[in-house]
Amino acid sequence: MFLTLSKLFGDSNTMGKLLHVAPEACLQPWFKGQSTTYHTSDLFRDDVDFNEDLQRLSFPAQSYDSVIISRVLTIPEKLEACLDEASRILKPGGMACIAETFTHASTLEFHPMKNGRSREIGLDFLQLLERHFDQVDLYDSDQFDPTYQLINRMEKEGITRDNYPERVRAPGMGFKEIVAICRKK
Repeated sequence: MFLTLSKLFGDSNTMGKLLHVAPEACLQPWFKGQSTTYHTSDLFRDDVDFNEDLQRLSFPAQSYDSVIISRVLTIPEKLEACLDEASRILKPGGMACIAETFTHASTLEFHPMKNGRSREIGLDFLQLLERHFDQVDLYDSDQFDPTYQLINRMEKEGITRDNYPERVRAPGMGFKEIVAICRKK
């Protein structure tokens, strides 16, 4: 996600008013420097600006230029509500950066939750994004310098798993990252 955003925005504060959902501490200083106003949000954490449910945000419509959502959409029960809300709070011309792991062709839903998750996200999620945003651009981790390549390595009993959809599969290693940059006109 960082490589994608730094490629798009460089070192200037061009992300405007930014909402960072479930913020990663290691990225917060960079996002603060990239934005004119930086807010953080999480439903349960105490170290954020707002305790918000991504399925029902209290912010007014068109209140943010940028929204960052990373590795959290597996948890809320209503995935479409999360995407509706992210789109709703974006200003015209706004951008949502959505980064998830895609380990299946189709999303697996869990009812009841399994290991604190409502789902494991599949590649079909990328089509769902297109229904909620006017433009969706995808960035694969292998588009960047191999020095900074992020390959998710999963092992079971000492054997590397690489039985992922071809779009994300890194043979003999695991799976690659995809970051979606979603825009609202």
